[in-house]
Amino acid sequence: MKTSGLSLSIAVLAFGASTIYLAMELSKERAHSEQLADATRALNARIAELEKTVKELQRAAEVKSQALAMLQAQAESAKGSPSKSGTAPVTSGTAPGISSPNTGSRWNRARSSAPQSAARTMARV
Repeated sequence: MKTSGLSLSIAVLAFGASTIYLAMELSKERAHSEQLADATRALNARIAELEKTVKELQRAAEVKSQALAMLQAQAESAKGSPSKSGTAPVTSGTAPGISSPNTGSRWNRARSSAPQSAARTMARV
């Protein structure tokens, strides 16, 4: 009987120790879970803040775009708009809006048999 009582006591002691260990681990996990929840709340608040900022910036860009379009229309009407299509007349063989080619450009056009040369020339101009 003594051995079975001793075995039972050891089993109860082991069960108690494992219960205490598991309770401590559970406490640690709950604390970690609370930290994650706090971090998640903070990040969600930051996301909401950034989304609000993006909307405000989009509105500001839209207002500026409208204002610039109005100013451009006023400037064109003041100097006499070239045409309804909005393209400026081509002068001296350059693209619309460019008064002279880039300083380093040698060719204004490439031979049709040299597409790579044309690509390089277009990249420089």
